[in-house]
Amino acid sequence: MLSRIVTGVAALLMFVILNPQMSVMTGDLVAGRLDESSFRRAIVWLVGTLLAQVLLIPAASLIVFVAEKL
Repeated sequence: MLSRIVTGVAALLMFVILNPQMSVMTGDLVAGRLDESSFRRAIVWLVGTLLAQVLLIPAASLIVFVAEKL
């Protein structure tokens, strides 16, 4: 139950914070207001964020497991 809450909050935060920023940056890149290296750095940051999301689920499960054993 706790892992679902943690994962849900993380997904909502990613949707609210990350997606609008990436769409603005994509528009700026197409319009020429942003250079490609800055956009690539943001994509690497995005991949890191997604990797953190993948690791969050097992970590949350571990937290629940430990909490139940206490």
